[in-house]
Amino acid sequence: MLISSENSAPEDYQIIGNPHVDGTKYITGLVGCRDNVHTPIFCNNRWIPLPVTADALAVFPSHKMTSFGNILATRHRILLRNHPGNERTAKRNITLSLSIVDRPTPAA
Repeated sequence: MLISSENSAPEDYQIIGNPHVDGTKYITGLVGCRDNVHTPIFCNNRWIPLPVTADALAVFPSHKMTSFGNILATRHRILLRNHPGNERTAKRNITLSLSIVDRPTPAA
């Protein structure tokens, strides 16, 4: 998945979540059990696979972290690997996203 173009996808994959930075969060964390869903991050002009597994939390900075100094938000996207025509797709894709956000302001 090391591709230099931000909008190109590897063969047999489709982009289901366009490249983006989480704008309203400080930190995003992903954990899950995935069959054919992948979340690569964009770094040094290439896509790098982000390991999202059931036994480890993948954490990356989001847009609001830039307010603390020279911390860049992580650009990422979501890919779906297309199963070959004869392969069963019985497995599930489960992802839990944990985020740190601002405390809501009280209603006036």
